[in-house]
Amino acid sequence: MVFVSRRAPGQSPDGADELPTRLGITVTRKVGNAVTRNRIKRLVREVFRVHRLRLPQGLDMVWVAKQQAAAATYAEVARDFEALVARRAQLVEATRTQARGRRRRSEPKQKPKR
Repeated sequence: MVFVSRRAPGQSPDGADELPTRLGITVTRKVGNAVTRNRIKRLVREVFRVHRLRLPQGLDMVWVAKQQAAAATYAEVARDFEALVARRAQLVEATRTQARGRRRRSEPKQKPKR
């Protein structure tokens, strides 16, 4: 599970215009022992590192690992991450399309005065 949020300009701690893309990883003890949890975190960090340039700046991501992640391979994590990035792009485009549609609407028709 991944939660994604976009930070507004000026929310950077140092006030910079270009905000870094950040990743938070949560792996609970239900997933496995410390070795398993650390392995999952290493996998997710590596996939994020490889795909970081494809993500927009100022993006905050929180990755919450589920129990199935204990048996995941690098290829599976990478495939899931790529699917999430593609899904996010679709949602952003759909939101932009809806916003454009709202702006293009003409003013409501007024009834003629009698």
